[in-house]
Amino acid sequence: HATLHARRAKPGLDGVYVTWQHLAHDPAPLSAPYHNDGRFGANGGFAANIVTWHTLHQSCVAVRGSTVPDIWRNDAVLRDWCRANLRSYWAGWVHAARQRPIQKLYGLTRTAVIWGVLGVTRLHATILRGDILSKSAAGEYALETFPPQWAPIVREALAIRHGDRAGHFANPWARRQAMLAYMDFVMADAQGEG
Repeated sequence: HATLHARRAKPGLDGVYVTWQHLAHDPAPLSAPYHNDGRFGANGGFAANIVTWHTLHQSCVAVRGSTVPDIWRNDAVLRDWCRANLRSYWAGWVHAARQRPIQKLYGLTRTAVIWGVLGVTRLHATILRGDILSKSAAGEYALETFPPQWAPIVREALAIRHGDRAGHFANPWARRQAMLAYMDFVMADAQGEG
């Protein structure tokens, strides 16, 4: 990885190192070397998951090797994984943003708005449609799919994502409240509780 980084430092890329054989099987039991947020890890890479496999299957760009690699795919497992991720990671994220002082402050940031609003929306789209969407496409999906009351926070996330000056909210506290309410709505809807 150090050699790749030396040749191409920008843009930074996260990823997991796997073999063709790994790609042909369910990634659930896999622990593989990975690079995340500027750090290399010898094993345990989160990116070795069904969402990565599905993304590769959906839109693989071969740089080397087979142009149509054998990539394991199971839509029911993908949807179950996304539901579990909403119940564990995202529900915990929302709880922390309401309860823990540091996370409450983080929830006021522009980065948190992008991560939270578009993150849960991407999973909702995967559960309902089977697609893995980009963050920007997830925002468009939300505007087309959800009631108009959620449009301001979705537009705010998209504006921030695209580098525009967001301005749908009087202050970051109101924006944070709207973000968390939206996330609660999307998570409940994706679980069939909405």
